[in-house]
Amino acid sequence: AAGGPASASPGAHASACTQSNDVEAILDDSGSMNSTDPNNFRGKLMSAYIGLGGNQGKTLGAVKFSTTASVLFAPQPINAGTRAVMDAAFTNQLISSGGTNYDAGFTLGNQQNPNATSRIFLSDGAPSTDNDLHRTPPIKTYVVGLGVGNDVFAVQELTQIASDTGGPPPI
Repeated sequence: AAGGPASASPGAHASACTQSNDVEAILDDSGSMNSTDPNNFRGKLMSAYIGLGGNQGKTLGAVKFSTTASVLFAPQPINAGTRAVMDAAFTNQLISSGGTNYDAGFTLGNQQNPNATSRIFLSDGAPSTDNDLHRTPPIKTYVVGLGVGNDVFAVQELTQIASDTGGPPPI
């Protein structure tokens, strides 16, 4: 497929990308996560994220959501002095109960980090409450689906969030 996206030079693609230095993590902590993420992969993934050398110095804030949402930690630079607090939040504060209210997570994430230039959204899929508040403001969202399997509705919802915000397809 000459001339298609695969033939674009790596430099051309890289120049079109803008690095995000202010990220808001929005983590599903609903009751269904007890079965789709019993080993807290979402917390481990975020702990790995804060440990990556390329993320040092970036600002990260995090919220969790279920029926309602709450702050895991306020936006702060990722560094040796903050990683332990962030890691403890990802390890100890995800308890998995309640419904799946996407809007509560996006609303609180936007309120606590209005300067975010990207978001990381981790969920096991289909919301119990969703009015598409992920669209406002339009912030690129990287979506990770946990345990969605063959749930067509969940995959559709998560794909829509990524598409609406300019993020890549969910992984």
